[in-house]
Amino acid sequence: MPPKDGHWPPQPNHDHPFHDKHMEHFEAALEDALIGWPDRDSPGTEVKFVADFTKNPGGVSQYHVQLVP
Repeated sequence: MPPKDGHWPPQPNHDHPFHDKHMEHFEAALEDALIGWPDRDSPGTEVKFVADFTKNPGGVSQYHVQLVP
């Protein structure tokens, strides 16, 4: 099975980056990645969390999660 990606928000938000609630936003990206995932009980699945940052004053423009079987 190929890796499955999830994002939050669906389109990057460079104009109004996020400065708080990072875990909630990563959770939303994880839920997006799990849509269509064949089995939520997948031992050994690698989960990668990545964030895109904006320049100073800085903030997160988009959260990414990748599931790798």
